[in-house]
Amino acid sequence: MADAIALELKEAVESELDWEPSIDAAEIAVATTNDGIVTLSGRVMSYWERIAAERAAERVEGVIAVVNELEVRLPNESRRTDEDIAQAGVDALHWSVLIPDENIKVIVSNGWVTLEGMVNWQFQEKSGRKGNTQAGGSERHYQLVGNQATGEPAQSKSFD
Repeated sequence: MADAIALELKEAVESELDWEPSIDAAEIAVATTNDGIVTLSGRVMSYWERIAAERAAERVEGVIAVVNELEVRLPNESRRTDEDIAQAGVDALHWSVLIPDENIKVIVSNGWVTLEGMVNWQFQEKSGRKGNTQAGGSERHYQLVGNQATGEPAQSKSFD
């Protein structure tokens, strides 16, 4: 009985992934537990496809948690050098009216983006994270920004 529930949930998640137009589900494997935990593994072609797959799985009735182990493999023509990613990060900060870009340093190593510095407000911290994630071209993002107003230590968020 319990295995039938897990199998039914797995099939429902696979169906939802197949139905979602922004996802190529061919390289996504789905594993489920009887408790409603879904694990997505395999490869996708972009960070946005990774997020779309996670959201599609979350939409399925009976899913209570999603473990997203999808690996982002950018097509060769979309891969960018660390210098290109760093410039996109600097530009994203410079173009934002919400973030004092003179207080933030962009560091890129092997596709990992790190933002270092202090901002005055939490919305600036979130804006910095969002702006650099949308700059794209990186397979992985790790960003770090401190909040000077609250005196809180730097918050970190992994996007891998």
